[in-house]
Amino acid sequence: MSSSATSVLGKRKHDNLTAQSGEFGSLPSQALGHRFPARQFQEMHSIESMSSRYQVGPSALPGMTFGLISGSTATTPARPVIFIHSTVESMQEGQRPTIDRNQTHSFVGSPGPSPVDIPGLSLDAPRAKAKAKAKPKRQVFLPSRPVQNSKLVHTDVWAGVFSFCEPKLLLELKTLSRFHYELLSDNSVIWRNSRIHHYGADMPECPRGLTEKQYVELLAGRGCQSKDCHLGRTFKVHWTFQVRLCSGCFKQKTMSESALAVNRRHRLPMSPTQVRPNDNRALWELLPLARTDGRRDNNSRPVDTETNDWVHAGGKFTFLRASFDKIEAEFQRLRGSDPSNNALMLWADKIHKETMEFMAEVNTLEAWFKEHGKTTHNPAGKAWRQKRIDFFQARAAELEPPMDSRILWKMSAFVRNLKIATEPTERMWDQLKPKIEPYRLQAHQVVQFERVMKSERLESEPQVRLFRRLQEHRRCRKTAPPSFRPEQRDVLICAHLVYKQCVKENVADEDLLLLCLERLFVTYHMNDRRAVGLNYDGTTGLYRLSLDDARMVVEEVLEKAISPHSERGRIVFQSLRCRGCTRNDHVRTWSFVSAFEHILETHARNVGEGLEYYQFANPHPVKSLPGLSSEDTGVEYKFPWYTTKWPISLPLVPCHQDISKLDNWHPNVQTKFTPLPVALRMSAFHGRQALQQKHAADDFGPNLLYAAEQLNGIWLPGPSQMKIALKYALDLYAQKHVEEPPLSAFMACLDDLATVNTDIELKFRCGICVNQVKTANSNRSSKNKADMESIQRHWDHSHGSGSVSWGQGLMDLPNESQILREIVGVDDSLQGKKDAFVEREHVRASDSKKRKDPKSKVLFKVTSAAEAFDGLFPKVAEE
Repeated sequence: MSSSATSVLGKRKHDNLTAQSGEFGSLPSQALGHRFPARQFQEMHSIESMSSRYQVGPSALPGMTFGLISGSTATTPARPVIFIHSTVESMQEGQRPTIDRNQTHSFVGSPGPSPVDIPGLSLDAPRAKAKAKAKPKRQVFLPSRPVQNSKLVHTDVWAGVFSFCEPKLLLELKTLSRFHYELLSDNSVIWRNSRIHHYGADMPECPRGLTEKQYVELLAGRGCQSKDCHLGRTFKVHWTFQVRLCSGCFKQKTMSESALAVNRRHRLPMSPTQVRPNDNRALWELLPLARTDGRRDNNSRPVDTETNDWVHAGGKFTFLRASFDKIEAEFQRLRGSDPSNNALMLWADKIHKETMEFMAEVNTLEAWFKEHGKTTHNPAGKAWRQKRIDFFQARAAELEPPMDSRILWKMSAFVRNLKIATEPTERMWDQLKPKIEPYRLQAHQVVQFERVMKSERLESEPQVRLFRRLQEHRRCRKTAPPSFRPEQRDVLICAHLVYKQCVKENVADEDLLLLCLERLFVTYHMNDRRAVGLNYDGTTGLYRLSLDDARMVVEEVLEKAISPHSERGRIVFQSLRCRGCTRNDHVRTWSFVSAFEHILETHARNVGEGLEYYQFANPHPVKSLPGLSSEDTGVEYKFPWYTTKWPISLPLVPCHQDISKLDNWHPNVQTKFTPLPVALRMSAFHGRQALQQKHAADDFGPNLLYAAEQLNGIWLPGPSQMKIALKYALDLYAQKHVEEPPLSAFMACLDDLATVNTDIELKFRCGICVNQVKTANSNRSSKNKADMESIQRHWDHSHGSGSVSWGQGLMDLPNESQILREIVGVDDSLQGKKDAFVEREHVRASDSKKRKDPKSKVLFKVTSAAEAFDGLFPKVAEE
């Protein structure tokens, strides 16, 4: 390579150069990049000066003489210098600078023809012959690599580039390097331009109290912002409180007026001379309020901007606990320092004005996001959904025979397919068709069932008449004294034998009901001497079991042996899980009757692979006929008990069974019964004793607070934590006293209890009423949770003079064996998440696209439930 070429293509050195202060003035050093400070440059440079510096004349280059050309001398000219300039505008339009590499190999400035163009001229004849004989090599395609960013890119250029990035990408870029972090942390213009380009210029400006960066983090970020929460997929933003919280942390950090103690329900003073806007206003109404429905939905309380006050609307309002503590402390300070309350009212007016201005912004912000969601996401999703509906309905109508749209809508595969937000194609129809055609008859049965149930001629249907006939035939067991048909007596005799055998084997209460029914079904069908009776299909012959027989066994055998309203009865009869409900984040249990009613209403309306619940969709009467059966007058029928066959496998499992690990339910396939392990049947407190710590044994309140504080942060549900803390304090108190502490001692420490452990929500049902017979006029304490003051009033009025102590019956809390299962369950879940994180870290080490989970440290700081429980109730050494 010539010296001129080396000077152009080699590394350029800039020696003895200083900053370009003449043109840029006091431009900071990082303007030229964090690797090349400005003090390295001395003079101003332009495109022309840089080009002329590296253009070397022909006289400076060594000559090249070709012997075949007499009297001619060819010199090699210098290669042209090419400068590439990337601007923000060119990068916005997607342009990419290119270089014509052929120019770098041309001989520019030569007056004559190039030596390579002269016929017969060979610079390296032997090498040319070797190449001619060699076979052509196969071209190897290497993976393309992105062009490396120049280290001399101006910081302002990066700011312009980042301004056009999506907000979600900015949050990712902020974690890549220190340079990106510092640039994005100190420049609010980037965040503002990014959100405007992404959401539109009409979106509300950054609310007061937030920076542009925090605003974008709420808009595009994910994950609960509580420092002690491990959930990383939370997206719900509570704009009233300017924070993103999961449902659990939202309950912990907020409270309502009903959760305030009586001595904390402060009101502003009345003015003796004039009526002021804030006279007699509750103190908590000075805070930003969110209106909630008690579940997951909540939004800001509306504000009337004309009157500068709250809009009077019903509902439950919540506010931040920390904000109320702060405003309460200031309220008490001002009230104690100024007897005239003038300073207090001026302070209240100021707080109220600021709150109204802030809430007006929040109302506007929430309204904009609601409309923004309709115009950006929902219309597109609805358009795709409607296209797919029209397309698949048209293809279903072309089948032979045509498939009606009502039948198509009963196909679960079709309903799932509508969630795909893409253009429907023939290939999609070819994939969907084999998933729906085999279930045409089942879907037709469901459609006919719904049509008949809505018909005015329901009582004239054959299956409804059969239901009435079987009901009248079997209702003798409801009379006084009860009597039974021969087939019913055979079933009950067999059921009593099976129940005694289960009790003898010490079957767990959670498994008792289903195991008795399973063994009864097998034992009864093995008997060849079964009675002759009226069957579920209307025929008379060797008797076959119906689901009414299963219901009869539960009511006439199990409920007669175990009271359904006792604590044990609740475990036996109210802890069944539906096989169709596969969610583990929200587990609901049922009784035997309510479970089948739920299945008919929810799961029997769809058909498809693994969905056999349509077999329960048999028409049945809705109400009893007047005068037909006086005992059943006004009874509503929600399931066809008499006309439904008892399947080999019931669609129910015990509450401890993990449904997600089971195969799809089929009525004719026996499911292997998994009993509760013996180790999980005993009490969680078996062989343990409360360990006294820094408080006296009979100091009930401090011991209760200590136990609650030790349990704070573990994954046990709030009622279970209350059960453990209460038993800890009661057991220590029983070491010094025979009787329980007074209820007032428990009520006195509730405010501090809510402070030391926010997981314990102080709302419960009455522990006695929840086990009593449920009627239409049952007390609300047995149905809905109530605050502790309401529970105390109800207890004093209804159960205070009873034989059950308040420690056993005041609140509806889990039993001791259930506590043990919950401890094992939450610890298994915690360990599973930790193992998944470790496995993900191994994958991340070899995959550059995977980022570190920011919630990993929180997950490993969580204390296991067993460790916290052992600290309060250590095991007693056996003698």
